[in-house]
Amino acid sequence: IMPAARPASVPVDAQAAARDALHALVAEIEQASLYFSHDTVPLAASDDRLRQLATSLREAQSLAAVAGVRLHLAIHGCSDATGAAELNARLREERAGWLRENLRKAGVASELLDAATLVTAADATAAVRAAMLRVQVVEVTR
Repeated sequence: IMPAARPASVPVDAQAAARDALHALVAEIEQASLYFSHDTVPLAASDDRLRQLATSLREAQSLAAVAGVRLHLAIHGCSDATGAAELNARLREERAGWLRENLRKAGVASELLDAATLVTAADATAAVRAAMLRVQVVEVTR
């Protein structure tokens, strides 16, 4: 991350610490996936994982504010290779949308979710029934 202008009220050490904590948290967020048994029916363990993800995203937003950066989400909907291409495309879109709306219900800020990119293109490496996040840390230009 390139240095951004430091907010006037945040000491340099606090901003650097927030950036370090943010990068560690983003790596943790990006390891989390929510899995579906079929269509957009999440597996039973998804409720806890969704709550943890929402908590982590709220914390990431707080750290980003201290660090002087902003976040951009890419919400990925994935499908396995079974079924017709059209069906899989619809499932990827629905799973990404499901994750965005359920993060909203779990208290993640609407402005972060509304600006999120829904990624629903076929991905040969994601042969799973899942939805996941990628978080981009973006420098704030002043």
